[in-house]
Amino acid sequence: MKKRQDKIEFLLLFLILAIAGFLRFYKLKEFQFFTYDQARDALIIKRIVVDRKLTLLGPTVLIPGFYLPPFYYYLMAPVLFLGKLDPVALDLFSGFTGVGLVLAVFWATNQFFGRPAGFFSAFLLATSPLMVDLSRRAWNPNSVPMLSLILIYFLYRFFKEEQGFFLFLASLIFGFSLSFHYSIIGFLPVILLAFYWQLKSKKKFFWVVASILTIFLLISPLFLFELRHNFSLTKSFLSFFKSFKTPGKIMTFEKIKRFLISPFQLAVGTPFGFFQKSLPLKTNLEKFYSQAPLIYAPVSIVSHQRQVLYYPKFAILICLLAMGIVFKSYKKYFLAINLFLGLILSGVLISLLYPGDFHFYFYDFLFPVSFLVLGLSFKTFWQKKIFRPIILLLAFSMGLVNSSFSLKQEASAPSVDQIIKVSQAIGQDIGEAPFNLAVNHRFADRWDRNAVEYRYFVEAYFKKIPLSDSPADYAKAESLYFIDEAGSSKILDVKIMEVEKFQPRKIAQEWDLDGVKLYKLTK
Repeated sequence: MKKRQDKIEFLLLFLILAIAGFLRFYKLKEFQFFTYDQARDALIIKRIVVDRKLTLLGPTVLIPGFYLPPFYYYLMAPVLFLGKLDPVALDLFSGFTGVGLVLAVFWATNQFFGRPAGFFSAFLLATSPLMVDLSRRAWNPNSVPMLSLILIYFLYRFFKEEQGFFLFLASLIFGFSLSFHYSIIGFLPVILLAFYWQLKSKKKFFWVVASILTIFLLISPLFLFELRHNFSLTKSFLSFFKSFKTPGKIMTFEKIKRFLISPFQLAVGTPFGFFQKSLPLKTNLEKFYSQAPLIYAPVSIVSHQRQVLYYPKFAILICLLAMGIVFKSYKKYFLAINLFLGLILSGVLISLLYPGDFHFYFYDFLFPVSFLVLGLSFKTFWQKKIFRPIILLLAFSMGLVNSSFSLKQEASAPSVDQIIKVSQAIGQDIGEAPFNLAVNHRFADRWDRNAVEYRYFVEAYFKKIPLSDSPADYAKAESLYFIDEAGSSKILDVKIMEVEKFQPRKIAQEWDLDGVKLYKLTK
């Protein structure tokens, strides 16, 4: 009987992972999204792999002039190398990480709450439109949920067993995760509590020292960069916060409202949200949901989409039921629930101190918690046989609706094939004279004009190296390849820094490449 049950559970888990893989890899090449963040990172990784240009800095953050540690780039370097510089390899890695997260959530939920909670958590995560969308695109924050779940598990084991080795493992993951996105700082209060817990219980001091040294080692490239560049990162960081001169500009009414609403957003947004580029608000009810706000702006800065809820009333009902289950199960799962609540509280409190524009993906380190709690809720009802048909129907319906939204993918515009065709024209035309690139995007929300997507393929595929995107290098170039996606009327007088610094006098040549205009400007 036990062997038969194990076989059924194995097949069910295999089916869940197969669904997760299908949704994450479905027409991945066709709907490949290659915009500023992906191209910027791919270009840096290419230079590590091909040109042996090592770096002490990782991806940029929304604090101007500040960077993460570089280990995200070094992790992805062998991926791009094995993919022969095709950036879709990075997306494939992201997809496999997303499938791995489904397996990890299954295992962790069972560890926290026992079977069959893991099956429900894994299935809902496998089909979640938000998690599917983030798994299909290579972007440094998209690995944070996986790292966060591992970190949660090690902290849980530490507080449960009070073994310093688990504190060390948690610190190792925490330090490494800082190379992916600074949202992981939301764990800092809990990490500090763990240090205090270890010292207070008079356990081995060694594990606290080892943990602190490990974190320091994993962020040490930034310190080395600071020493070599006159503490420029620290100056940028302090300058950013000083620009918000008074505490009132940091602690605004909007941020207080966000503090009150964020836990609810987390509970319903991760399993019930999908992406939509535009959302006309017609009825008073829709406006209420918007103001609540149950429309997140934006969750995925990569795809430039906002997240909305499907069936908001249904989502709210499930959320309230889950909260009731958590309250009822508090004593039984005291440690796990307290850990989750502590992380949510510390994450939201830290977000209040961030004075810049807030994006909901800053909570990516908390995304797994919603699925863990849902697994507990479904398991609680499953234990009563009378509810089992309802739970099966509910889980199947949610998975079906989620999957239908998850399959609605959009490719970047222009497509990667178009970008490669334009890059090929540039690569075949340019000689040895110094040149540069600029672009006029078809979408108004694209702030960048340095044509980094085209730079990547010109450099990686066609072995031509443009000058940098600094104003001085635009002035220094002898020719400027201007990619016009939007259909500008006066090419020589386009009001962007790149063209103004170059000061073109004539259009030497032009191409029409599948609806994208390419101009060679000269002085």
